[in-house]
Amino acid sequence: MTSAPGQLLRLQDLDSSIDALEHKREHLPERAAVAEVSQELVALRHLAAERTSELRQLDERRSKIEAELAAADERRRTVAGRLYAAQTTSARDLAAMQAETETLASKVSGLEDEILGLLEAADAASGALVDLEASVEPAERSLSATRAELARAEEVIDGELLALREEREAAAGDVPAVLLGRYEALRGRLGGVAVARVVARRCSGCHLTLSSMELERVRRAGDELETCEQCSRILVVEPPGQASSPQ
Repeated sequence: MTSAPGQLLRLQDLDSSIDALEHKREHLPERAAVAEVSQELVALRHLAAERTSELRQLDERRSKIEAELAAADERRRTVAGRLYAAQTTSARDLAAMQAETETLASKVSGLEDEILGLLEAADAASGALVDLEASVEPAERSLSATRAELARAEEVIDGELLALREEREAAAGDVPAVLLGRYEALRGRLGGVAVARVVARRCSGCHLTLSSMELERVRRAGDELETCEQCSRILVVEPPGQASSPQ
């Protein structure tokens, strides 16, 4: 019949294996790949949204300038018509109309140049948007494939975890409630490791070297629980030929 320390050691081994698998599941390379591709896709969509907003602003700006241009050009034609039709207007008025015509012509030219610049900027933004949109679809496919790889990797680990948890439940059922409560309390306080093997006279939890007297006491403990003086973990010395790898 397995001693109480041996039962707890078996439970500890199962819990350590479960903890290791849970850590592995959380840090799967496929999960990191999903995060990386997701970030790339978010960045592409963000840039595409920026280009779309830029195009809208350029279009709004161009519409305003075109309206201003139409008004300035209409005023220029009106003044020019009055200037050429004038017969008895004073020289002072003619000079004023000539000056206004020149000012309006310069304004029209400037507005036309500004519209041309806006059109060129819109062409560049539109081209960039087309390139970004072309990159989104492959990124979406890559994300879908990477998520599928992650799901497969998780499925494998989940199967292993299910088997270990069932075995752990059975093992815990063999441990008296008082001992199980003490074990769980120690696990919570000591980073998940409540039971430590004695390996080469050392506690595998904190690596304290046991004296010959302490080692003998742990060997002869039977169902009594001996703990490490330094880390308070339950110590177990396995019989020769039964020892498994330490935590």
